[in-house]
Amino acid sequence: MGIDHSDAFVRLSFSGLIAFCFSKREDSRCEMGMVQADDHEPLLRIIRRNPNGSTTIVPTPPLDRLKPILIVAKRPVEIGATTFPQTQDASVFDRISGRGDPEDFRWIMDLQGEDFHGAELKLKRGGGEETRLRPKIIIPRATFYTLEKTEYQYRRVKFKGETPDQPIGRIANFVGADIKCLPAPQNDPELEPGQKLVTVTIGDDEPIKLFRNTDQGKGFRYVIEFSNVCRRPEVSGAHCPERSDFPLYYKVAEDNDGIQFDLSDMHDPSDLIGTHPIPAFFPESTSFPQFVGFRANGSPEVCAPTFLSRTNSIP
Repeated sequence: MGIDHSDAFVRLSFSGLIAFCFSKREDSRCEMGMVQADDHEPLLRIIRRNPNGSTTIVPTPPLDRLKPILIVAKRPVEIGATTFPQTQDASVFDRISGRGDPEDFRWIMDLQGEDFHGAELKLKRGGGEETRLRPKIIIPRATFYTLEKTEYQYRRVKFKGETPDQPIGRIANFVGADIKCLPAPQNDPELEPGQKLVTVTIGDDEPIKLFRNTDQGKGFRYVIEFSNVCRRPEVSGAHCPERSDFPLYYKVAEDNDGIQFDLSDMHDPSDLIGTHPIPAFFPESTSFPQFVGFRANGSPEVCAPTFLSRTNSIP
């Protein structure tokens, strides 16, 4: 059973080349950042959901990679940055077979997990600013989950270094997070009774205040969208070719042995979209018998968010 989002005052979504971790030294807050690439456009959009069902765009300045972003809730319900489900039972989740709640956090690719690099991968701490995850986004209190999975399954393929192909299964195409707030009590010195507040602070700018109740009405809720994907066709400049963007994560992270991976989609033999046989899945191969006959369809554009389970902070 998934998350009940009806109590979320603010819902966040993350798409594109965004990596994140949970800082156990800082009250389990979430720290995120975007991979810097010339053909990707970092965007922030805040949408107010009005009680009558309509929506209103909240004005925000263009993202500046040098300005960190802090999203803080007044009277948050969450005690830190947590994941759904909080108790992760291995018996009810299997990425390869597709078993598990569609909002389970474990659909999100973990670059430091067993499917990828484990402890051998670390974020780069030297070099120039272009090797950092920027802008840095800090969210102290929220529940994180898979917002949307990919339609197709994927396999890990070698990009640098000699490594075998390995099925990964479906992955999280969008990551979500919910922020829940308690309404202000009668004796709150800062807020009116029943009021809720989340602030979005960009660098040293004046905080953007998201109120539940304003002069325009009562009962507002909000959606905050972060994206770092290829530029839209109407925007001039470079555009992503028909390839995977997954290797761009190695601009900010490196494996101790120099290994780098890429991702390629894979399709059931009955799916006519798959056109290229995968040698590792030939009938005579015993490596992955459950995928005999699966095919690939060339290099897709992969701009999915990733998790860093062994990292404590974004430098």
